Amino acid sequence: MVKVNVQIVKAKNLPDMDFLDKSDPYVKIVMGGEEVARTHVVKGSQNPAWDYKAMIDWDGQSDLIFSVWDSDSITPDDWIGQFQMEAGDVKDFQGTVPLEMGIKARANTTTDFGQMMIRTWLEAPSEGCFAGCSKCSVM
Repeated sequence: MVKVNVQIVKAKNLPDMDFLDKSDPYVKIVMGGEEVARTHVVKGSQNPAWDYKAMIDWDGQSDLIFSVWDSDSITPDDWIGQFQMEAGDVKDFQGTVPLEMGIKARANTTTDFGQMMIRTWLEAPSEGCFAGCSKCSVM
């Protein structure tokens, strides 16, 4: 396994998934069908700022899926959309990416798509840094 730093900065133009309220978005990072990390929920926002940082163990082969969800307390959480990062990009990626929107999300928005700002980079084995340390912090 390879140590990879992940930073999920923010999203914008997310659809409002709730009937009486605004969405409460969070992001799941999935590798090989298993959740490997999750941001906190940002209450009532279509433009959430997470500034979430984590270090994950990456198998060196799998794509990473950044899946955006709307947290609901009574009903199951709503899937908003996702971005699939190809394995070749995991080692060093930075940018604002479009989200592939779910059917329900597309019905609840007037914009073409939501966007998410993310960054990934390999952990330098000799440094022994961790996500968020002063040597590795970015943005």
